Amino acid sequence: MRENSTGKFENELKECKDINVFIEKNKDCFIDLSAQVYLNKQMLQKGITKKEVVKNCGLDPIYAYQILSGRKNGERDKWLCIAYAAQLSLEETNRLLYCAGKSKLYPKAKRDAILIFGFHHHLTVPQVDDLLYDAQEKTLIG
Repeated sequence: MRENSTGKFENELKECKDINVFIEKNKDCFIDLSAQVYLNKQMLQKGITKKEVVKNCGLDPIYAYQILSGRKNGERDKWLCIAYAAQLSLEETNRLLYCAGKSKLYPKAKRDAILIFGFHHHLTVPQVDDLLYDAQEKTLIG
């Protein structure tokens, strides 16, 4: 699979005269928009199992498995719990959120800044929830 930066992709699209030629030329570069496929790939690379993610995410196990299997598309906070449990980086988490159709973390929003801090410092869901609670922000696990 050929790697292509988003900026280069956008420039090629701007200069493109025929979208079908562009799509054919770049067919191996398009990302699979399934959050479950993306997450499974990341977990495999990190050697983390679904069982570990479900155990560490703080969600009801049945609900977590439903999200991981694609039967449910959880809300943004549920995906964040799963991202922490899967030990994703900030970049990987934002990609996961994108694939799940959720907004990425925005550092100028106080709550998101705390969440970003949690990813940078490899915190667990309970540790992040403590920071959110102390800052009088909505916790991930209600």
